[in-house]
Amino acid sequence: MFTAVDNLKDMQSLTLGVPGVNIARLFSRIYWAQVTYPIEYRAFTWQEIEVQKTHELTLQVRDYECDLQGVVNNAVYMNYLEHARHEYLLSRGVDFAEVTREGIHLVVVRAELDYKSSLTSGDAFRVSTHFERRGRLKIVFHQAIHRVSDQALMLSGRITAVALNAKGRPFVPEDILALLS
Repeated sequence: MFTAVDNLKDMQSLTLGVPGVNIARLFSRIYWAQVTYPIEYRAFTWQEIEVQKTHELTLQVRDYECDLQGVVNNAVYMNYLEHARHEYLLSRGVDFAEVTREGIHLVVVRAELDYKSSLTSGDAFRVSTHFERRGRLKIVFHQAIHRVSDQALMLSGRITAVALNAKGRPFVPEDILALLS
């Protein structure tokens, strides 16, 4: 739970009860905001943070994406997730095609998908996407697919990606990460 503070100096002295873990170092700038004049800061709840960082894209299932059982083929969900990640990047000012032309390759190194239920032909669905930085080189996209009609969770996934330079070596594209933060 967050503790109310009157100024940033007080915030910098707060800890989470773990030696060496300081709130000011733990949270980035986006977690604190000036909300009134002259200056007042407050902590956002985790739900507010997720809403600020989450991108949503609504799509509809096409007939040819369904298999003989009449449900969306499991491989098609990867296409939905990839399209949503590209739209997420674009909404943050990162043009995937332009980044690739510049010799930066954002590649998936791990995909973890939990199928919960099935979409069928004509279903409208929403893909939500947000990211977190994990370690020095990895970016993890947390994604979920919900059917619009009843908000039922169809799939949740974690897609881990890294950036490769023109020589195929992993590196940290700080300018891209700054746009995503």
